[in-house]
Amino acid sequence: MPGAIPDPDHRHHHDHAHAEGHHCDHDHDHGHAHDHDHGHGHTHSTEERNAYFLDQLCMIAVGGAYAGVVFAMFYGKWVPTGEVSVINIIVPWIQYMLLAGAIMLLALAILRGVGVWKASKDPCFDPHAGHDHGPDENHAHGWSPWKYIPLVIPLVLYIGLGVPDSRMIRAYERDLAEQGLPRGSLRGMGGLDAITQAQIASNQFALGAQGDGLAPALLQSLLLSGAIATEIALEEMDVEPDARPTLGELEEVADNPFMHESFSSLGRIEVEGNFYPASADGSFFHVVRLRVACCLGDARPAMVMCSSRKPITDIAPGDWVAVQGKVTFVSADRKWYPVMRVYKVYKKKPPAYPYLK
Repeated sequence: MPGAIPDPDHRHHHDHAHAEGHHCDHDHDHGHAHDHDHGHGHTHSTEERNAYFLDQLCMIAVGGAYAGVVFAMFYGKWVPTGEVSVINIIVPWIQYMLLAGAIMLLALAILRGVGVWKASKDPCFDPHAGHDHGPDENHAHGWSPWKYIPLVIPLVLYIGLGVPDSRMIRAYERDLAEQGLPRGSLRGMGGLDAITQAQIASNQFALGAQGDGLAPALLQSLLLSGAIATEIALEEMDVEPDARPTLGELEEVADNPFMHESFSSLGRIEVEGNFYPASADGSFFHVVRLRVACCLGDARPAMVMCSSRKPITDIAPGDWVAVQGKVTFVSADRKWYPVMRVYKVYKKKPPAYPYLK
């Protein structure tokens, strides 16, 4: 009717005409007022579309790289190279959770890659499709390189710089081993045989007054009595050890004085662990295995302190060794420690997982 006031709520149907041959021809049924702006506050330019795909490809690449790093760690674990596998600094059950996560991450990266490839082939693909925009909302679905910085740093450290490497891990293990050594004078020396007392004193293991003048007198008496000959004979014997406790089990025995006799009465035991010299000639050394609850960061050492009549110069610090000898126990800093008079030391291939649980 002429002069009638338009109804602001009047709804209408109209076509948006596109150029001939356009693949995205469609009708719009607008359920809103006449007074509107067909612009949505953002544009779907070719540059924005390309930036969106670049961002997606970068995210897929980073996810795939993290999965690849985990697989590389496990390859180093399963195919021994003589180097410490970084994956071994965490306990096995977490290792396999990490592996499962890497498999899932790789699968998601592949699926997302397929989705992005299909979308790139669709000329009508809209990065803004599938979500709503508020009034005057304007944002871009483009590439933002700054957000990748915290994601890429760990990859650069591990892949580019090789951090952490075997030397760093070994140095940290040695620091932990040294933290477990007694700081005060040893007590209970009377429970050791004369040879072990002389060896310990001559290596200045017994801190304080016990070491003063003890070694020369004992060594002289041992030479006169022929006890050194007995020591040499025991070293040359190639016999099966009476027991092969882990250092964790030996630590538990040391903590219980009522169990000391059951082990100190054995003629020969064998233990395994990392070799750390404590004297210049290696005749006094420690054999250490680290106990871990979660990872190397919460590790603490289990050890046996060893004294050898002969210098040990052909074994490097951190090497995995098996040590045979006779064990006894001494007290220091309100704690009991196992001490071994060494008969035999030899290198051995380390186990797949070197730490104690």
